[in-house]
Amino acid sequence: MCSTDLPADGAGLRAAVADAATALMRVGALVQAGAVSDVSGVRAAGLAGELLGALGVGDAAAAVLGRRADRSLELRAAGFASLRSYLITGVGLSRGHANAVVARGRSLETYPATRGAVLSGEVGLDAARVISEKVEHAICDLTEETKRAKRAEGEAVLLPLARALTVDDVATAGDKLTEVLDPQGRAERALRRFELQSLTLARVGDHYVVNGALPVDTGAGLVTILEAMVDQKFRSGSLREDEQPTGDDAADARR
Repeated sequence: MCSTDLPADGAGLRAAVADAATALMRVGALVQAGAVSDVSGVRAAGLAGELLGALGVGDAAAAVLGRRADRSLELRAAGFASLRSYLITGVGLSRGHANAVVARGRSLETYPATRGAVLSGEVGLDAARVISEKVEHAICDLTEETKRAKRAEGEAVLLPLARALTVDDVATAGDKLTEVLDPQGRAERALRRFELQSLTLARVGDHYVVNGALPVDTGAGLVTILEAMVDQKFRSGSLREDEQPTGDDAADARR
């Protein structure tokens, strides 16, 4: 965590942003001039890590600033319909990048503890994204009033993990979050998935028409059985000569 003697006000923020922009331009100039060749591979990796961490803090700060601008509606007076419009037209971002900045600002506003952890450099933006996505997925069936309390509860579960584990580990833990935040909803969704599964076979002339919807694990088992049958048919030589795939695309045709 970095400390600063700059005042915690608008003037201090403007000065810090200016300093950061100048520092990044200098980094770019040094890399362009060939300074990379003067550091070892291990040191280069370390510098890359430091830079990515700082850029993550910068991205988060930019998203928070953008959210402030979007909520103020003052951009309209400057000729921009929204923050998204400003980022695309005024800054030159792609539509996808602009959408990501807007979404990040909203997410960090919704999850204040995570926002603080990102802005202080304790966790990265990828971890913050996983936290918000997993919590939102876990509470998707709850009422809006209930969601507010459950968001804080889910954040309290995942944020400490994000400080100690990899992003993938946090995502794995997040997959189980529904059991904590909405156990009844999890059971109901499992029941709905069970009720929706089906498999029908109807004979039409000398063919069978197959229709169905299966859970992933059941469908994977069926695919395994069918692939084994097809493999056996190819190995046994029971296909007619004109049915045998040949050439470079034989493997794809077999599948």
